Amino acid sequence: MFDAFAGRDIAPEIRVFEDGSPDACLLAFRQAARAKDKAAMADTTAALIASMPSAQALKAAWKAAAQLGRRDLRIEILRVIETAGMQDQKHAQHILASARAAGLTAS
Repeated sequence: MFDAFAGRDIAPEIRVFEDGSPDACLLAFRQAARAKDKAAMADTTAALIASMPSAQALKAAWKAAAQLGRRDLRIEILRVIETAGMQDQKHAQHILASARAAGLTAS
């Protein structure tokens, strides 16, 4: 079970999901961002990456990882793009360009 908010007092509008589906992870990620809960944002970003979502969802995760200063999460996103063969997708290309500018690689 994925619970980014475990052990925390959370606002009632934030729902916690018991499955690890990309849609559930993306919604939890958005809720954490709205609540400005940085710890939950980091956790939901990691879950979103692990759920093998679309390139568009990975782009949202990329922005959050950059905002949180989480180099490890950004490298993991690059690995997912490479592993899933998403390099030709528009959102993935944006991530790859940003990674090149920041000097990041998947290895």
